[in-house]
Amino acid sequence: MSKFFGIEYRLVLRDRIIVMKKIIYIVASIVFLVFFLITFFKEGKNIDDLKQEELSYKQLPKEVKKELQNIFLKGYTDDIIVIETGQYKKSIVKTGPWIDYVLLENTNTKALYRIARDLPYPYIIYRNKLYLSKHHNVIMINSNNIFLSNYIEYILE
Repeated sequence: MSKFFGIEYRLVLRDRIIVMKKIIYIVASIVFLVFFLITFFKEGKNIDDLKQEELSYKQLPKEVKKELQNIFLKGYTDDIIVIETGQYKKSIVKTGPWIDYVLLENTNTKALYRIARDLPYPYIIYRNKLYLSKHHNVIMINSNNIFLSNYIEYILE
């Protein structure tokens, strides 16, 4: 007789198979639960859940337009441009070698915002509002795409 999880089992082949099936079931359940918890409880608030408005280039604030027009002259290498204040910082959340999403943190309020990895950049933050282009490849040298594109304004709460 042998003890396994406090229960005595006779070590007969049939009993061993039953025990192994239970162990496999328990391990599979734990793996599924961990996977579910990781995907369900992601950090931050998704920006799609924020109040948003679609704007044309003409409707953008003057400071945002200026940054878009001068992006190559200023030599930006980052995908997030913060105008006026440095209260936001960015971190990249990866799943293995792949980027899962960008996490934007307001360092004053500690609020976290998730930006999906497939959204166009640059991400421009001005007066607690996030501005994203609706289209990819808007920022190109000698291009009028900046003026023709529409933008989404997200209000960072």
